[in-house]
Amino acid sequence: MSTKNLSFLFLIFVIVFTLTKTEIKKTIFDETYLKGLKLKNRIFRGSVGDTSFKDGKITEEGFKLYDQFSKNEVGTIFTGYNAVSDYNQFENIHMFRLDKDEYIPEYKKLVDLVHKNGANIITQLVHIGMNTFTKADPVYAPSSLPMKNQDRFTKEMTKDDILRIENDFAEAALRAKKAGFDGVEIHGAHFYLISEFLSPLTNKRNDEYGGSDENRARFLLEIIAKVREKVGNDYIVGLKINSEDCDKNGITEEGFMKICLMAEEAGVDFIQVSGMKWLREKTKAPLYPEISAKLAEKVKIP
Repeated sequence: MSTKNLSFLFLIFVIVFTLTKTEIKKTIFDETYLKGLKLKNRIFRGSVGDTSFKDGKITEEGFKLYDQFSKNEVGTIFTGYNAVSDYNQFENIHMFRLDKDEYIPEYKKLVDLVHKNGANIITQLVHIGMNTFTKADPVYAPSSLPMKNQDRFTKEMTKDDILRIENDFAEAALRAKKAGFDGVEIHGAHFYLISEFLSPLTNKRNDEYGGSDENRARFLLEIIAKVREKVGNDYIVGLKINSEDCDKNGITEEGFMKICLMAEEAGVDFIQVSGMKWLREKTKAPLYPEISAKLAEKVKIP
C-alpha cells in the first residue's frame, strides 16, 4: 500500500488528559506524565490500523510511517490493532500480530526507532470477534448471531474458548513488554470481541458472562487481571471502550460508567472514550467531550 493511499492514517488524535484546577493553564504541548512514563506533550497518534505487518515482518513503508510520526510533534504513538490470536480472521490484511514470541525482535526494531526519535509507543491489543475480514471458521463471539452479509452464524464461545482468549491477551501483553513498548491498550470498543461482550446488542448469554452490566464486563475484567499478572503493576495498561453503541438497546451511559469504574479498580491506567456514532452517522468530529467530562468526575485515572 503506497504512502498516498495511507494518507488517511495521518490523522492525529489529540487526547487531552483531564486537568486539575492547578493545571488548567497547561497546553497540549506541555510535558506531562502517564503513570511513571514521561510524555513530551499531550499529542497522541490514534490507534488506526496501517497494514504494516507482512509475513512476520514490519514493512519498509511501516517503518517510514512510524519514523515520520515520531520525528514530528507526536509525543505518544498508539499502533493500530495488534491481534492476540486467531490471526486467520485477518487473512491477507497484514495487520500487526503478537500471538507468537518470534515476532518480538521485529517489534524491538520499531520501538527502538520511535524511542530514538524521542517519542513513546503503546500497542493496542485486539481480538476482532465477529468482525472478521475473511471467511475464517469458526468466528468467535459471545453468542451465536447471524453475520452481516453472510449466510452463517458466529460460534458462541464456550468457557474454554473464553479462558483461551483471555490468556492470549495476557501473553500478547507480556510480549509487548519484552519488545519494549511503553504500554498496551486493550481494545474494548467498536464491536470487536470485548466490545461484543460488553454490549447487550451482541451478548445474549444467560451465564456468568451475560445478563447484567457486571456479568457482561466479566470477560474484560478477567483479561485485565491476567494482563496485570503477566506485566506487573508498574507497566502501563489502558482501555479503549464504547460510550455508546449507536442504538438505544446498546450500552447505556450508566452501564458505561459502571464498567469504567470496574476497569479502573481492576488496574487500567487510562481510558480512551470512543463509540459508534462517528462511524454509523459519519460524524465529522468523532470526539466525546461531554461523556468524557462526566467520566472524569468519577474516575481517578486519565
